[in-house]
Amino acid sequence: MSTAVVFLPGIMGSRLRWNQSTLSWDPDSTLAMMRWYGLAVRGGEVLARTIHHEQPIAVITKMDPAVNEAHNGCGWEGVCRSYYHGLLALLAEPDRTRRVFAIGYDWRQDLRTQVGRVRDQLRAMNVPIPFVLITHSMGGLLARAALAADKEFQHMVKGVVHICQPCFGAPVLYRRLFSGCSNLDENGWIDRLFCRILGKTAAQVASNLAGLPGALQLLPSVEYEYPAGARFVGWDGATLDKFVYETYGNDLCPPGIARKDISPFVRSAIRNLVSVVNDFHAAVRGVFFKRTWFLFGTGRDTDLSFHYHGSQVTQVRLAQGDGTVPVMSAAPGMKTSVSVSDLAMDPAQNQFGEDSGAEHSEACNSTGIVNASRSIVRYLDRL
Repeated sequence: MSTAVVFLPGIMGSRLRWNQSTLSWDPDSTLAMMRWYGLAVRGGEVLARTIHHEQPIAVITKMDPAVNEAHNGCGWEGVCRSYYHGLLALLAEPDRTRRVFAIGYDWRQDLRTQVGRVRDQLRAMNVPIPFVLITHSMGGLLARAALAADKEFQHMVKGVVHICQPCFGAPVLYRRLFSGCSNLDENGWIDRLFCRILGKTAAQVASNLAGLPGALQLLPSVEYEYPAGARFVGWDGATLDKFVYETYGNDLCPPGIARKDISPFVRSAIRNLVSVVNDFHAAVRGVFFKRTWFLFGTGRDTDLSFHYHGSQVTQVRLAQGDGTVPVMSAAPGMKTSVSVSDLAMDPAQNQFGEDSGAEHSEACNSTGIVNASRSIVRYLDRL
C-alpha cells in the first residue's frame, strides 16, 4: 500500500499574497518578485514595513495551470513550482497511487505559530494517516516544532526525511547581518534578486529581519559547534556564559547583532527577537522523530564560524556544506554517512546521505536527493 507524503517547503518557498494590497510573494512570477525589488530600491524602511510579519497575508490557493488535475486539493499551489513541483511529481510516480500533499505557510512568523496551520491543512486536505513527512530547509524546523508541540501529531507520522535542514542554524545569516548580502550569496539572477530584496548593506538586512521572527530563527543555536567543541562565534576574553544568545544581544557590535547604525526602533526589535529565537531553539532541542533520514549537500564553500579579535575577525569558510547550511548543522549527530545514491540502495541501514555539489535552494531538484527520498518512502511503505 502506498503511504501518503506531506511536504513542508523552506523559507521563501511558500507562495503568499498580501491581504491589503496587490503584492504577492511568488518566486514563480518574475513580475511579482520585481515589485519587491522595486520596494528594495526605494531605500529606507519601506520594504521592511511591507514585509513585516504583522502585515496580514494568506497562502496562495489559486490553482497553478502546470499542476496535474490529479493533484487538485493537495496544496501544491501553495509552494513554489520551480523549486518543488519536480520532487512532488516524482514522489507520486510511477503508478500515481501515492497521494502527495504540500503545505505552504507564513515563513515570516515565529514557526511555533504555524504548527496550527499544519494541523488545519492536514484535516482540510484529508491526508491519509500515517504519512511520510518530507521537508526542505526551514520546513524541517517547522516539522520539529509540530512534533514538539503536539503528541497526537507524532502518531500521525510514519517517517521523516529532512533535506538540507539547518538543524542548529546557519552562520550565513549571521554574516549577512554584518556585511549585507554579497557576491558570496549570488549563484544566479534569482539569487541576485533575493539578495537585493534582503539587503545589500548590513543596515538593510537588519531592518528587514527585524520584522521576520521566522527568519531569525535560522540563526545558529547553542547546539551549533564547529569545529568539534569550538563555539560558532566569540570574541577575545569572552567566557562560556557569553554564548550565542548573549552574543546576539551584546552592545559590542560586532559580534552583537543589534547594530548602532540602525534606527533605535529596529535595534530594539532585534533585541526582543533574540529571546524569541532562544525560546524556539529550546523548544525544538533534541526533537527528532524516531525514524528520520537526513539528506544534505557537500562540497560548496559555506560559512562555518567567526571569531573576533578587537576590530579583526577570523572567518572560517570551507567546502563543507551546500553553500548555505554546513554539514554539521544539516546532519546532527552524524558518525558516518554515505552518498545519496548508496542510501537509496539501502535506506534501512543508512540514515545520513550526502550529495556532493548540491546547492541549498536547488536541493529538491537534485537527482540524487530525489531518488533517495523516493527510496526512503518506498521502504516505509513496507513497514
